[in-house]
Amino acid sequence: SEMTVDFDFPEELINQSYAFMDIWGRSRTDIYATDTRYGLFHYNGRAWSPIDDFPAYREVRFHPSNVWASDDNNVFIAANGSHILHLRGTEQVGHHDLSWARHITDIWRRSSSEVYVIDLNGTMGHFDGEEWRQMETPTDEWMHQIVGAGERGFVVTATNGQVLRHDGDRWLDVETIPLDRSPGGARGVWASNLNNVFISGGG
Repeated sequence: SEMTVDFDFPEELINQSYAFMDIWGRSRTDIYATDTRYGLFHYNGRAWSPIDDFPAYREVRFHPSNVWASDDNNVFIAANGSHILHLRGTEQVGHHDLSWARHITDIWRRSSSEVYVIDLNGTMGHFDGEEWRQMETPTDEWMHQIVGAGERGFVVTATNGQVLRHDGDRWLDVETIPLDRSPGGARGVWASNLNNVFISGGG
């Protein structure tokens, strides 16, 4: 079917924006987008507007990159390389600076006590609803994307064609897939379970 666009981003924001990095929507009236220069934006079904009235935005020069929004109104945003902002709707409920993170590349959430972030230096973090902890990983490659796989597992892609699978308790053997024409390695990933995984590569 043909894609239709029934809203426009404000021209004055397009003219000043630097780089939109990520977008996540729960419905056609609840969409979030990140821009590394001018911040976080929300679409309510009628208009786009910036979200900047929270303490973290005033405390640091906020440059968001990734966003994940859940059906229970929780929103997690990665910014400034190592910062994680937790919103409930548009209200800030948490702000963490992960000292071990260099540049967070993706966020994925299964529940309020199971949130993950991955980093370009092969590190990974887990949020249990109270605090963030660094996780051990079997690689030091640049991680690109994380996605859930089944009831407890998840899959992470990394450079050099690496695919990392976790069953909820432990890491499985690291697999390397041939991506001769994709110097950026394994990037995009989708999985229904740990044995049904689709990978895309990119330069």
